[in-house]
Amino acid sequence: MRGFAHNKMSFHVMIDAKEVGRFVEVTMADTVVEEIEYRSEIYHKRKAPDFIKHSNITLKEGIVTEELMTWIKASMVGNCELKTVVIELYDDMDKVAHKWKIKDVSPVKYSVSEPSSINSEVLIDYVELANGGVMAIEG
Repeated sequence: MRGFAHNKMSFHVMIDAKEVGRFVEVTMADTVVEEIEYRSEIYHKRKAPDFIKHSNITLKEGIVTEELMTWIKASMVGNCELKTVVIELYDDMDKVAHKWKIKDVSPVKYSVSEPSSINSEVLIDYVELANGGVMAIEG
């Protein structure tokens, strides 16, 4: 990806081992195990784990390739293909500081900035991604 200036750190988004976007800010998903209550005896309530819920991931202020925009637009019209996404955090020395692997990802919301003259890349304000779980991996 050309034309992207690093401030101090940046997030590179990869799909199928190919870089499809760079973003200034990423808000990672929270994972919550919801619980259910039930009575085990007349006077005792018990709690047990139920569903695992993952909040959406938000990517903010970035440049994306046409490939990522095609996937986003396809998802918005119901042709969603779940993908595995890797997000890499680069430090100010342009080295990978941390990596996250996110499974079962689909775009659910986005906002595009004004058109850019930087090749076929698109300036984007934010992308929100639904997901099936985040796992930190070695950088």
